Amino acid sequence: MLIPIHKLLFILILGLSTITSPSSAQTPLDSTLNFYLTTLQEIKDTSPLAQANHAYDIYDDTRTITLLKDLLAADTSLETLLDAHKLLSETYARNGDYENAINQLESRLLLLPPVELIDVYETLQDIAALYTEKGDGVTTVETLLRQHALAEPNDRPSIVAQIENLLQVTLTMNELHVLSTNHPTKFPGDSALAHLIQRYDQKGKHQFFMISDLTKQLQTQFPDHAYTSMATTRLNELHANLQRQQHIIGVLLPLTGPLESYATDVLAGIRLALTEAQPNTSIGLVVVDITQSNHTLVEHATKISDTFQPIAIIGPLLSDNLDHLKIWATTHEIPILSPTAHKPPNTATNGDFLFSTAVSTKLLGQTIARYAMLELGMTQFAILSPNDPYGLQLSSVFSQTVTTLDGDVLATVSYAPGETDFGSYIEIIKTEDLKRDGTLLPPLEEEEEEREEYFPGLDAIFLPDDHKTVGLIASHLHYHDMNITLLGTIGWNTPDLLRYGEKSIEGAVFVDPLNMNSTNYIMKNFATSYRYHYQTDPSELVALAYDSTRIILHTLTEGATNSVEVSMHLRRLHDFPSLSGPASMTTNGLLERPLFVLKVERGTIVQIN
Repeated sequence: MLIPIHKLLFILILGLSTITSPSSAQTPLDSTLNFYLTTLQEIKDTSPLAQANHAYDIYDDTRTITLLKDLLAADTSLETLLDAHKLLSETYARNGDYENAINQLESRLLLLPPVELIDVYETLQDIAALYTEKGDGVTTVETLLRQHALAEPNDRPSIVAQIENLLQVTLTMNELHVLSTNHPTKFPGDSALAHLIQRYDQKGKHQFFMISDLTKQLQTQFPDHAYTSMATTRLNELHANLQRQQHIIGVLLPLTGPLESYATDVLAGIRLALTEAQPNTSIGLVVVDITQSNHTLVEHATKISDTFQPIAIIGPLLSDNLDHLKIWATTHEIPILSPTAHKPPNTATNGDFLFSTAVSTKLLGQTIARYAMLELGMTQFAILSPNDPYGLQLSSVFSQTVTTLDGDVLATVSYAPGETDFGSYIEIIKTEDLKRDGTLLPPLEEEEEEREEYFPGLDAIFLPDDHKTVGLIASHLHYHDMNITLLGTIGWNTPDLLRYGEKSIEGAVFVDPLNMNSTNYIMKNFATSYRYHYQTDPSELVALAYDSTRIILHTLTEGATNSVEVSMHLRRLHDFPSLSGPASMTTNGLLERPLFVLKVERGTIVQIN
């Protein structure tokens, strides 16, 4: 901890004053003492701004901020205020508080007289640098444009070059989209569009539609831009390359917005399956980001159909969106597969073209309930679930399956999503259990804590929630002496389950369509291939999309040559070798496959089926 300078000097003076000199002549010690006394007096007499500068120099930022805030609140000269705002900005910036640092410079700008163009110019440069440090590329560019408006003609090219460099190297694609929208008729809107086209082109030819939309925008808004003709030529090349492919698969995904991460995983799974299929098949992939324009889902699908006549479309993510395409798919006779739509697509007739390869709540709930009863011999259960659609659906399926198999669900308790205190809910389950086979025994005489000991009659508790919440619930259950088997589904298969649940999660059993440690050679090859291409482990969404794409490719190897035949083969799909085992399509267009049954055993997750 740094000692304030005035305290340090006092200590030195106190120490020196206790030393006596044998003669009346001034000694080197006397000179040192006089120096420190003089320095102390000088610091005491300096202005608040000088004191703040000194505190800044010795990294006493708390004192610097306090002194400068007091100074800015006082009635002082303009020059002092300008210096104070600048020093306060530097202090905030040094501590990573870029928001306050920028605010101080903006306040300084308001104080600067219009004639002080050089100072205004330099302050804007400092503000732009802070926005860069903050990671706000859009506002960095907007600040540089403010600076550009004040610059001398000879200085403007360097600012333009600085902006161009930001567009090319620093800004994200989302930031480029924002700038192209903010500046639809002038620089840097034109350059933002040009760089966006190049970025999407680098992603691959599957981005044809995004490149097409951006190129048309560039042609309309900036017909004379140097890159417009090159973008048009490149678009025509991409179109010709795709047309040469024997088959086209379309993709409808929300690649921007709140579902972006899920869509990105789905796209990765699709691309991996196609990468492995090449060069045995001539397949082109075209992707539409359904969140990038005001077009409806049907309009997006029509755009793919009119341009490329795909054999199938993968997507969308949500069940409701899939239902919106039912009439369109039947009219255009193009099968649509969603890797993630949990609700069955409600298509029981042969003319329908909707399919879902997602793992339904019905399959999850039935599988874990049947395994617990038929393989583990359990008969009595409780359910503790979040009060949300997913939790309630899984709870309902689990309960119905248990009842069908002549088991008992003694209690079903729901809690609000985000709950952290589960004591009251556990007491409800405990009370119901004690009405049946649960037992309370009086405390032993030698025990210090007089507390009845609880022995559950329940066999297990079903917890359809994510691993974080389950870990917390497991700890609460252990505290309440409810040490019984925990049952779960998707969301548990992560090492973090062990970290959150610790020893309380030992013995838990759950089901999942993905098991990275499976000895199944298809699963092992998939995991190895994905790690090679993406340098990380695949998610469940990656696996589902991977299987969806492989199923479409399978119909081609079975002889399908067009979209109608692909749909027919999908409806007859039987014992397809999915990542988790033999999979078949039901009459309502939902893929059924076996699930991995996993268990927490000795602090690790192991497969038990």
